[in-house]
Amino acid sequence: MKIAQLQDWIEEHHAEGLSLEGAMTMVNLSDSSLKRRLKKTTGLSFTQYIQSVRIEKAKRLLLSTTLSVGAVSNSVGYENQSFFIRTFKKLTGATPSQYRIEGKDSSIV
Repeated sequence: MKIAQLQDWIEEHHAEGLSLEGAMTMVNLSDSSLKRRLKKTTGLSFTQYIQSVRIEKAKRLLLSTTLSVGAVSNSVGYENQSFFIRTFKKLTGATPSQYRIEGKDSSIV
């Protein structure tokens, strides 16, 4: 239940500067308990889970808006556009611009 609350909280606040300490306070779990339970539930670490949520939001924005890559990066919580692009490519296999073009061409939604 607490991990579901945490996931909902991350979904709502993904664009903010999220911290492990803030998450621990939000769900009233210790550092090790939160990490262990999140990893068991999602298969991802805290940081990986946040990145996954942010990249999924970015993918939707890239396909459904004409926002620039920089604007998408900022709107999903990345302050550094270069880091966003590297993370996006690592998780999707394409740069944000490539993803937008390929997604529009193949009607991925």
